[in-house]
Amino acid sequence: MASLHRRTIFATSNEHYTEEQRKSWAIGLSAETYKKSAANGEIYLVAVNEDDQPLAFCGYKGNEICGLYVDPSHQNRGIGQRLLFRAFVNMHQSQPEKIILSASSPAKAFYEKHGYKTVTKRNLKTRGGAQMQVYDMESAPITYSDQIGAPRRARTDAYAGRQEAARMVQ
Repeated sequence: MASLHRRTIFATSNEHYTEEQRKSWAIGLSAETYKKSAANGEIYLVAVNEDDQPLAFCGYKGNEICGLYVDPSHQNRGIGQRLLFRAFVNMHQSQPEKIILSASSPAKAFYEKHGYKTVTKRNLKTRGGAQMQVYDMESAPITYSDQIGAPRRARTDAYAGRQEAARMVQ
């Protein structure tokens, strides 16, 4: 995962971060880094290819997305979206009020596309000590219900529509 994480960081364009910022961001990434995070409660979802090589990963803890990285050669194929959705589903078991995350400049648009809003824009001190701009973001408030399924009237209307369509086919 560390090499995938580094590849993703270094694929970020100069438009977003300088080479110095990217190097500082990537310092210290190792298997041990992820083991420590997992020992502290972070859960990792990893997408792999047919040879079990990681293509992407998403880390989350409580109601926070801690990181989502997709190998540059596999971006724009829906892998990140599927990992984000799986993390969201898993997090909902604890019924958080909202999901929070800190997005890098290039990731901001991805999260906005999925309904997250920027709360603050701030400078983050990277592992190597450089400052980089990030966006603290959150989902809309999440509501929960004890009701299972659609409201009764909606289910009846849908059932009636299917029955009418079935009669038309016969």
